[in-house]
Amino acid sequence: MRDTNLLNSTDQDQDLLQQHPYYFHVIEEEDKVTLFNHQFAVWIVPQQGETEKETLTLIAYIEDEIPLLELVFRTAGIYNTPKYILRVLRHFLKEIMDNEEAIQRLIEEY
Repeated sequence: MRDTNLLNSTDQDQDLLQQHPYYFHVIEEEDKVTLFNHQFAVWIVPQQGETEKETLTLIAYIEDEIPLLELVFRTAGIYNTPKYILRVLRHFLKEIMDNEEAIQRLIEEY
């Protein structure tokens, strides 16, 4: 995570909010929060770990109306805050989209 520069708290926090390109419908349930749109389904699941609270975040890319699990990450300790979870989520969503675009370009070339 350190090499992605996601954990540094700077004035960029406000910029991140303004530049966030993903808009989601949100369903809050007692045991999880679900975010979804036409490209992604995301489940944010708080849990009690062995020694501390943690959060699992699952990201699925939706292709042909079928969600395909792409990535799961866990936050705990001082990083288990909504601010950091959303920052890491944004990073991974962009990475998934960049990978999908690269795959499409390769397919079109061949």
